[in-house]
Amino acid sequence: MQVKILGSAAAEAVPALWCECECCKNAKLHGGKDIRRRCSYLINDDMMVDFGPDAFWQSIEFKIDLTKLKHLLFTHSHEDHCAPVDLEWRRGNWYSQINHKIDLAGNCNVLKLVSSFLYNGTQTEWAELHRVNLIEVRPKDNFTMGNYNITALLANHCSGETPLTYVIESNGKKLLIANDTGYYCEESWRQLEGVKLDGAIIECTMGFGGDHSEKPNGHLGIPGTLAFRRRLLEMGGLNGKTPGFCNHFSHNGNCVQAKLEEVFAPHDIVVGYDGLEFEI
Repeated sequence: MQVKILGSAAAEAVPALWCECECCKNAKLHGGKDIRRRCSYLINDDMMVDFGPDAFWQSIEFKIDLTKLKHLLFTHSHEDHCAPVDLEWRRGNWYSQINHKIDLAGNCNVLKLVSSFLYNGTQTEWAELHRVNLIEVRPKDNFTMGNYNITALLANHCSGETPLTYVIESNGKKLLIANDTGYYCEESWRQLEGVKLDGAIIECTMGFGGDHSEKPNGHLGIPGTLAFRRRLLEMGGLNGKTPGFCNHFSHNGNCVQAKLEEVFAPHDIVVGYDGLEFEI
C-alpha cells in the first residue's frame, strides 16, 4: 500500500492566512516542511481520504491525476476535510466530462453536505448527476470499496455528528488513519482488539499547545499522541517495528517541523509533512 500525505495541517493551514504567531512567521520565512496544506491522504493512486479546500493545489503540486480516482473516504464534514465546492465540478454535461463513477463514503452529515451544495434535488439525483456512488458510513461499519476493506471507528472529536476514523486494508496490509480525534472512547479501543496494524497515523493537532495539548477530547497534543501510540503497543496492534506517524498540526500548537521531529524521534514516530510518501 502506497500512502502519500497531501496535507499535514489543521483547519487554518500553516501559515494561517491572518495569523501573526511565531509558527506562522517561521513558515513564511523558512517554507519547506513548515508549509502545511489542509489534511488529506492519497492511497495508492485511486483513493483519497478527505478532500478539502486545498485539493486543487495538492493535485497540481503532487501530480495527482484525479481522473484515476475511484474512491473518496471522508472522516467528517468540517470544512477543512470536506470541500463540496470542488465536488460540484464533477457535474456532468456542464462543468466536466465524466466517464466513470467514483465511490463517496462518509457519515450522514457528509452526504447531506455534498449533495445539497448548490443543488436543490435529492441525494439520489445529485449522485447520478455527479457520477457518484454515495455510501453512508456509521461507527463499527465494515465495508468494501473496490480492493479496499474498510473498518470505521468512532472518533472523539465533535458534537452534532458521528466523526469517524478508519482502518484501511489493501493486499493484506492494514493502516489506521486517526486524525481529528482525541483519545478514543473504550468502544473504539475494543474494536481494535486483535487487529494487527501495519502502520498508524495518529493526530497531533495541539502540538506544544500547553494546557490544550493535555486535553484528551477533540484533538491530541504531544502527550496525547504518545499515550495513543502506547495504548496501541500495549494492545499488540503495533509492535516496535510497525511504522508510526503523527499528522494534522495546528499553528496554535507551535508545530514547527524540526521541533516536532526532535520530540518524536526517540519514540520512533515520523512527523508528517506535505508530500511525505511511504509504503506499508
